[in-house]
Amino acid sequence: MDHRRRLKAAREALAANDLPGLLLAHGVNIRWLVGFTGSNARIVLTEASATLVTDARYAIQAPAELEAAGVADLVDVVVTDERGWKGFAGLAGRDTPLGVEASSLSWADAKLLEEELPVALVPTFGLVEELRTVKDADELAAIERAVELADASLTEILRKDWVGREELELTKALDWEMRERGAAGESFPTIVAAGPNGARPHARPGNAKIPPGAPVVIDFGCVLEGYCSDATRTIVWGDVPEDVAEIHAVVAEAQAAARARAVAGTQCWEVDAAARSVIDAAGWGDHFVHGTGHGIGLDVHEPPRIGATSEAALRPGNVVTIEPGIYVPDLGGVRIEDIVVVGETGARTLTSLPRGLTDLLPA
Repeated sequence: MDHRRRLKAAREALAANDLPGLLLAHGVNIRWLVGFTGSNARIVLTEASATLVTDARYAIQAPAELEAAGVADLVDVVVTDERGWKGFAGLAGRDTPLGVEASSLSWADAKLLEEELPVALVPTFGLVEELRTVKDADELAAIERAVELADASLTEILRKDWVGREELELTKALDWEMRERGAAGESFPTIVAAGPNGARPHARPGNAKIPPGAPVVIDFGCVLEGYCSDATRTIVWGDVPEDVAEIHAVVAEAQAAARARAVAGTQCWEVDAAARSVIDAAGWGDHFVHGTGHGIGLDVHEPPRIGATSEAALRPGNVVTIEPGIYVPDLGGVRIEDIVVVGETGARTLTSLPRGLTDLLPA
């Protein structure tokens, strides 16, 4: 990961926003910028300096991670157990505007900043997150490895017959398989939703048993090297009911239409509209109750958002999910989700899993 380039890009963003300095408080942004993974850190970034402030728990870890990221000579480390914000003003310069990550500061911290820092505070929104939306080659490779690990895990788990077993059993087996293959953990709580439970897009797996002839929504992902994967497949064990097959065909067509629109320069609402128009035309519009996708990287949900009101334009190097679905009470849900990399002329799909209702099951 080229953290030196990232520091340069962040400083260019400061200049573009007429900010002499920025106080970073969001842990994922700090990790992206300088490679530090501890749970307590702030960074003050100016045109001339960068200072990471943490506590004594990370006195050894912080310099080591900065060294590994190749920025030890560009970032100073200050270790302190002093509470509050005194001392930060001296890092940014007195009587000069200091940008703050408004979405990452609590109301209480904002009040303390106002009281203790003799500088003008300027709220910023998504300044570093916008830089993170375009992935470099190292990030793309890391995401692809996470996707491959997760895909292989589901493929292995579905070699077994899960009919009559609880949603939670399949969930735990899949989570364990991903960790056995080297994942640091799940990128979000795994969803296994059988039959009517699948009509809830964010259903929690429970003690319901997996029945034959009913759709089972499996939404899962892992974290590997800090980067997330995310995929959804809908599975039917046994004979596929005609109504489920028809709904699945609509979702598959909608997903393909959205993937085809995921091209650099396309506005995100247009990608959403490509999927939504297919589902609307089939008469299921009221049963597609969420956006078509989202960005993914160090966070499982990042900009850009692929939704009906999103005016962001896709850029080369954006990594997004494409995941339309139809949810029918008393029947269940069907969702198909892939991760794609946006390019100048089209999208490259990273998810390798077949999309059919029975394609992942043993013959």
